[in-house]
Amino acid sequence: MDASWNFGTTLMFLLLCTIVLWVGIRVHKKSKFLKHLKMAWIAILFSTLYIPLCFLGNSLSIREYHEIDVIMQEQLQKRVYDLLKYKNNNPAEKVVMNFGTMTDFTWDKMYIIGSYSSGLEANKKLGFRWSNKDGLLTTDFQNLFVFVTGQRVVQVVNYTGFLDLQGRSYFTSTNSKFEVLEQDNDRMNKLIHFLDE
Repeated sequence: MDASWNFGTTLMFLLLCTIVLWVGIRVHKKSKFLKHLKMAWIAILFSTLYIPLCFLGNSLSIREYHEIDVIMQEQLQKRVYDLLKYKNNNPAEKVVMNFGTMTDFTWDKMYIIGSYSSGLEANKKLGFRWSNKDGLLTTDFQNLFVFVTGQRVVQVVNYTGFLDLQGRSYFTSTNSKFEVLEQDNDRMNKLIHFLDE
């Protein structure tokens, strides 16, 4: 539904309730009906203002998640897995995954949400409300690389494998290099974050 339509409908409904209340005051100046009418009008006023505001707040948080550019996401996802594949085909060669140069969009921080994280845990890590899913990640070794600008998620990429983050809670575009290690016996790669240079 269009937000302007919701706002207009709310105003029309409030106007109608006000007219009914005014008519009730004129007709029943000292009756119990008037008292009940006033209480009903207060309840209607509260619900017509509160419910749309709640809906608007939820729709904004959902819309932020859906503003992610899907094509750009697929391109970045492909770059990640191309590097993993290259390392597995060339195990002796040093392969570096540098998110500062791999990304075609602006971001301030990159957070990594680990396996079996809930939406609440992800929100706590990011410092703002982003997801309301109970089981955001539901499989072993599944990770989300979440790119943030201000308090808005601008991109998300999946990575399945091991991670050694060297104790960091987030990364910046100038400090987001990872060395790719070859697959182990479980056919899983590992990314190791570079220590500060």
